Amino acid sequence: PVPTFSACFGKAFLTLHPVRYAEELVARMDAVGARAYLVNTGWNGTG
Repeated sequence: PVPTFSACFGKAFLTLHPVRYAEELVARMDAVGARAYLVNTGWNGTG
């Protein structure tokens, strides 16, 4: 096996454009009234 890297995790398995998956997520969240929050932890990967 050869490892692959991409900006979008799982790119090898996701056949549609990332925006399409985002739109689907929003539609499903809207359908059930779910809310989401973006939390900035300040983590930058340097340890």
